[in-house]
Amino acid sequence: MNTRYIYLPLVIGLLLLACLAPTVQTVHAQPSPNGYAARVNNYGLVSFTGGYTEISSTGTPLYQYCGSYSYSYGNNVGSISMPFAFNYDSVNYAAGSPLYVRWDNTVGFSQNYNANYDGTGIQTGSFPNQIMIWNQAYMAFQGCSYPYSGVYYQTVGTAPNRSLIVEYYNIAYYGYYGYYYGYTVSEEVKLYEANNNIELLYSSNNRYMYYCYKGSIGLCGNSSPTYVYNAAQTTTSYNFGTWYTPTNNIRFVCPLINYNRNMSATPKVVNFSNTMVGTLSTANITIKHVGTEQNLAIQSTTLAGSADFSILSAPTSLSPGQSGTLTVQFKPTIFGSQTATLTIVSNGRDSGTQSIVLNGTGLAPLIVVDTNILFKKTLTKMGQGSTKRLLISNTGTGAMIWNSFTFTGIDADQYSIAQYPTNNPIPIGTTDSVFVTYTPTREGRHTSTMYINTNALNNPSVPIQLIGTGILPHIVVTPSVIRFDSTYEGDTARQSLTVYNPGSDTLIIKQNMLVSNDADFSINVLTGTDAIIPPDKSRTMTVTFVPKQMGARQGRYVLKTNIIPTFEQPSRDTAGTITVDFAGTGVPFGVLAQSIGGATYDTTIKGTQVCRMDTLMNNGDADIMLTGWNISGSNAADFSASGITFPYLLKARSSVVVNICGTPSDFGLHSAKLTVNGTSNKKAVAVNVTLNVYGLKVCASADPSGLFTGEYVLENTDSSECVTVTNCGELAAVYTVKLSNNADYSVTPSQSASIPAGGATTFCVKFHPAAYGASNASLTVSTPNVNDIVVPITGIGACANVSAPQPAIAPTGKDGHQPFSVTITNAGNYTWTPGTETITPNDGVFLITGFTPVAGNNGQVVVNGTFNPTDLNKTYSAQVTFPQAAPACASALTINLSAQSTSASVPTVVEQAGFSLGQNYPNPFAASTSFSYTTPTEAPVSITICDLTGHLVSTIANGRVSAGEHLVSFDASELASGTYVISLKSGSISLARQIVVTK
Repeated sequence: MNTRYIYLPLVIGLLLLACLAPTVQTVHAQPSPNGYAARVNNYGLVSFTGGYTEISSTGTPLYQYCGSYSYSYGNNVGSISMPFAFNYDSVNYAAGSPLYVRWDNTVGFSQNYNANYDGTGIQTGSFPNQIMIWNQAYMAFQGCSYPYSGVYYQTVGTAPNRSLIVEYYNIAYYGYYGYYYGYTVSEEVKLYEANNNIELLYSSNNRYMYYCYKGSIGLCGNSSPTYVYNAAQTTTSYNFGTWYTPTNNIRFVCPLINYNRNMSATPKVVNFSNTMVGTLSTANITIKHVGTEQNLAIQSTTLAGSADFSILSAPTSLSPGQSGTLTVQFKPTIFGSQTATLTIVSNGRDSGTQSIVLNGTGLAPLIVVDTNILFKKTLTKMGQGSTKRLLISNTGTGAMIWNSFTFTGIDADQYSIAQYPTNNPIPIGTTDSVFVTYTPTREGRHTSTMYINTNALNNPSVPIQLIGTGILPHIVVTPSVIRFDSTYEGDTARQSLTVYNPGSDTLIIKQNMLVSNDADFSINVLTGTDAIIPPDKSRTMTVTFVPKQMGARQGRYVLKTNIIPTFEQPSRDTAGTITVDFAGTGVPFGVLAQSIGGATYDTTIKGTQVCRMDTLMNNGDADIMLTGWNISGSNAADFSASGITFPYLLKARSSVVVNICGTPSDFGLHSAKLTVNGTSNKKAVAVNVTLNVYGLKVCASADPSGLFTGEYVLENTDSSECVTVTNCGELAAVYTVKLSNNADYSVTPSQSASIPAGGATTFCVKFHPAAYGASNASLTVSTPNVNDIVVPITGIGACANVSAPQPAIAPTGKDGHQPFSVTITNAGNYTWTPGTETITPNDGVFLITGFTPVAGNNGQVVVNGTFNPTDLNKTYSAQVTFPQAAPACASALTINLSAQSTSASVPTVVEQAGFSLGQNYPNPFAASTSFSYTTPTEAPVSITICDLTGHLVSTIANGRVSAGEHLVSFDASELASGTYVISLKSGSISLARQIVVTK
C-alpha cells in the first residue's frame, strides 16, 4: 500500500481550513481579465446539498446510447465550445475554447491525458487540467428508457452570470471483469462565468466499485503537483467494495486576488451629447492608479467601432494614487446613433485592461425642396413682376441654417428674392418658404440658377433652375402715311390701314381716334375685342375721304398702346403712341343732297294723301343739271313728286324745294325710293330720297255677331241683350248704332259713343214681343272710313196655344169603369203648364187620372180618365176645365165629356171570409199588370178574366194554393182596349174586380 495515502485526510483537512479561513491570501500569479488568477491548490472547498439540475431532457446531447451496454476508458467522448471566458489554474481560456469530455467522468481543458486504467488518484499529477467528477478507469452507458443514457450539456443564465453544465446521465461503473448492472447514477460538473467557481453535483451519493480498486474526485492543475481534494478508495485485490463518498455536493471557490498595482477608469460609459455633423464634441475619462505598488504604465489605448470617435490625449504613467485624463472626441460624419469601444491596457495586476463604451448621435439637417424649376412656361409682361413660392423642408435631425441665396447666369439680374424664409435656422421637421420674383427688363427667355446655400448634409447647395420668359407687344402700322388722289367733292375714296403685332405679348389699343378737325376724313376705329391684338395678328381699318370743299385736306389718326417705355434713363417711348397722317385734295364738283332723308315717317289714314316739302341742295362748287327723277320700290304707286320741271339747273351752293306726297293703299308702313339724277362737269350725280308713309288703320268689330238668336221671349215681356263694339283701329272715332224698323226692339240707353283706339263700348237692345212667333230686325254699327257692321236680330215671341177634341167613350154597365183618353195639342211655341182641373158636374162619374205639361210647337200630351156610370141606360155629360196657369198669355182649356151606360152590371166583391182580391197595378194598363190575392188557409183557387158580357177571356190560375198572400202577373198584349173583370173562386167564395186595358 502506498503510504502517502495514510496522510490524505490530514492534507484534505488542512486544505479545507486554508480555503475556508476568513483571511485573504496574497498570491502572485499571472493576472487574468476578470481578476481571478489562483492555482487550484488555493481554491476554497465547500460541501453542500441540493442544486442538482437534470438537463438530459433539455440539454444538447454530446453522446447518447440505447442498448445492453457500452463502455470504454480514457478516450474522449467529444468536446464542447466554451460559451464564455473561464480561468482555470491561473490560465485564461477565451470563449470558444474547447472543453474535452472523457468516458471516465472527467472533463478538462487539455486533450492530452495520461490514462491510468486502474483509476489512479489525481495526486499522481498525471491528469493535467482535469476536473474529476468521479474518476474510475472504466465506465459504462446503459438503458433505453428516454432520455437515453449518455452525456449532455447546456448553458443557463444570461451574461455575465452564465454557467455551463456537463451531465453524465444514467451510467454504471465498470471494473476489469465487467460492469455492475442495475446500479446507475447521474452526475455533473458546473462551471460559473462570473467567478470561475466549479461545482461537482451528484444525483445520488452512493458509488460502487466492481472489480476495481481505485477512484478519485477533485481538481488537477495544469502542471504537477497542484491539485485539490483527493477522495480515493483503494483495495489490494479486485474484490467488490462499497463506500459512500462524497457525502455531499462539492463547490471549489476560486479566490479573488488583491494586487497592489491596480487601474481604475471612469466612467465606464461615455455618452456624447447630440452633435451636429462636422462639429466636434469632447469628453474626459479619468484613469487612476488605485494600488500602492510601483507606477501604473498605460501600455495602449485603442478604439474599435465607429471611426467618428478618436483619442486626443492619454496619460502614459501614473504613480500610486495619481489620476490622469484621457480625452476622446466625437466628430460625426453621418447622422444617426454611433458607438465605439475604448480599450485601455496597463500593467496593472488587477483590472489591468478596461473597456469604456462610447456613444454619440450625429445630428444633420436634410434639405428637401418642392421643385427644382421655377417660372417654367411663365410669361411675364415687361415691366411687371411674377413671384413664385418655393417650399424648403428640413427632414433631418438637426436645425437647418440657410446662409445665402445666390443667382448665377447671364440672366441673373432678372431675378431677385422677394421674401426670405421666416425662420433661420429652420427647425427639424418644418417647412418654410422663399419667394422669388422675376422682373424681365429684356424680351425673351431668361435662364438663371439660384443656389440655396445651407448646412444641410445631403445637399448644402441646392440648385434651382429659373426659366422665365419676358413678353412685350410690338406694333407695325402700314402704311405710315395715307395719301388720297384728287377726289371730286362729295365722292368717296377709301384706303386700308393695317395694325400688326409682331411681338410676344398681346397688343392692346388703349385709345385710337382722329385728332384733326377736318371732317372730310373718317375711320372705323378699333373698339371692343378688335382693340386687343394677340401676337402675330393684325387688324385692318378703312380710312374714308369725302371732300366737302375743293382744295387740299389733311387729317391725323393717333393710336395709344400698352407698349411700355424702355428701361433706359431717361426712358424712350418706342411705340406707346403711333401717329398716321392723312392727305387728300378735293376737286370742284356738284354735290347733290336732300333734306328729309326718310328719317321721319308721315302718317295718314289709308287711302288719304299726305305731302311733305323736300329741299334738293347742291353743296358742291360746280353747277348740277338735274335731268329727272323716278320712284321705285314695291310701294312706288303710293308716292308722287312735283315742284320742278326737268331739265333744271341747280347752281353751285344753291337749293330748290320740291313736293313729295304719299297715299297709303293699305294699313301699315309703305316705302319707296325717289332717285334724283343729274350731271356735274359731265359726270353723273344722283341723290336718293327714302320715302315712307304709314297707313293708319281704322277698324270696328262687334261681339256677339247676332242678338236674341233663337231666344224665346214671352209676349209683352222684356228681355235685353248687348253688343260690344271695339275700335280695333289706330284712331279714336265716333261709333253710331241704328235699328231697323221693328217696334218689338229698341236701343238703350244711347245710340252713339266715342271710342278711343283699342277701346270698346256696349250698346244694348231691348226685345218686347207683341205676339208670339219670329220677330226679325238688324242693328247697324257705323263709323267714318269703315264699312258698316250689321248685327242681325232674330228674337222669337213666345206663348202656348192648346186644344183638345171631345173623346169617344165606350158604353159601360152600371158600376163599370170604362177608361178613355184625350190628346191635348200645343200649337204655340212655349210649354203650357195647366192649373188644377175642375169637372162639372163633379159627381164621380168622370175621373181624370193624370196630366203633364205640354211642350210647344205642336207638342202633345195624353190625358187619361175613366167613365164610372151609376145607373143603367143613362147618358152622362160633363166639362173638364184646365185654368190658365202658365204661360200667362195662354187661354183656359175646356174638354167636353159624354158617355152612355148599358143595361149590363158587373158587381165588385173584393173580400169575403178571409179571402181578398187586390186591385191590379198599373190600372189602366196596355200590356201587363200585376195583382195579389190572399187565402186564409190552403184551398183550391180558380182565377179567370171575362169581359163585361161574362165571356171567358183567359184562365190565369186553377189549383190548390197555400195560405197567405200570392202575387200574379198578367199579360194583356192580345186583348183589345176595354173593361174586363178578374174573378177569384174557391168553393162558395166568389170575388171580382174590374181592370181597364188601353191600347
